[in-house]
Amino acid sequence: MKDVRSKKVIFVAYCLLDQNARATGIAKYSGPVHEVLETLMRKKVGIIQMPCPELLHKGLDRLPYPRNWYDNKEFRRVCRRCAQQVVKHVMRYVENKYQVVGILGIENSPSCAVEVFQSEGKRVKLVKSKGIFIEELLEEFRSKGLNNIPIIEMHLNRRRIKTTCKELEKLVTSLEL
Repeated sequence: MKDVRSKKVIFVAYCLLDQNARATGIAKYSGPVHEVLETLMRKKVGIIQMPCPELLHKGLDRLPYPRNWYDNKEFRRVCRRCAQQVVKHVMRYVENKYQVVGILGIENSPSCAVEVFQSEGKRVKLVKSKGIFIEELLEEFRSKGLNNIPIIEMHLNRRRIKTTCKELEKLVTSLEL
């Protein structure tokens, strides 16, 4: 029997495969984000679900809070443990000659956004930054010399999701060359 695996994988934010895990009132899909699944399936990329620090920290029944609410030692410790787990998983694939296509974050997440805007202090000044889990993940990647793994942000609004999926498809295609 012939082994037909693609040897390509992508690590995705937990809620891209399960919108039920999002904070109350912000899920945009009833289950997985099907456009992401369809794009990755079409390109024959294995999908690995990363842990959700917010779910581990506050559970399923939680309200949506901004990034600065989560930015504390306790939550960073949860994010760091999750990041260490993901990096170990990534390294296993890399060591076995798999291609890690990238990390797929999600817009406006205090944990998994690649670019999130937050208010700073009492003033309504918007500051661009990464989600806390993504920051910890980047730090773990740097410490292990894994600086070449792309991190992509998935936009879930109906107008932008098609564009983001096309960008994801282009990335996978460019790696096939």
